[in-house]
Amino acid sequence: ALEGSLIQDVTLAPVFTPNGDGINDELSVGFVLLKVLEERPLGVAFYDLGGRLVGQGQRGEATIGEATIGKAGEQIFTWDGRDLGGQVVPPGIYLCRIKVEADDRDYPLTRVVHVVY
Repeated sequence: ALEGSLIQDVTLAPVFTPNGDGINDELSVGFVLLKVLEERPLGVAFYDLGGRLVGQGQRGEATIGEATIGKAGEQIFTWDGRDLGGQVVPPGIYLCRIKVEADDRDYPLTRVVHVVY
C-alpha cells in the first residue's frame, strides 16, 4: 500500500462468479484500517468501467443510518454481485473502491474485480 495510506493488506479474489451455483457466489473484501482511533465513515463500492455505481459492499454491524463506520482494525465487506436494483450484474470488469473518510481528507483505494460465469 501507499506510504501514509490508512488502508493496508487488502484481500479480495480478483474473479468471482455470482451465478447462484453455491460456489464463489459472494465476494469478500478484507482490509486493515490503520491510525483511525475514532469511528469514521468507511465503505466499499463497486463501479462499472463507465464510472457508474453498480453495487455496495455490506457489513453486518457498525452502521449509522445508511453509513458504515469503523475504526482501526480488520474490516470485512461482502458483495453478492447484485446491482442497486437487485439484479445480478453482467459478466465483466468492475472497480472495487474502498474509501475511508478521515479528518483531513478521504482515503480511497481501488482494485479490479472480474465477474465471470
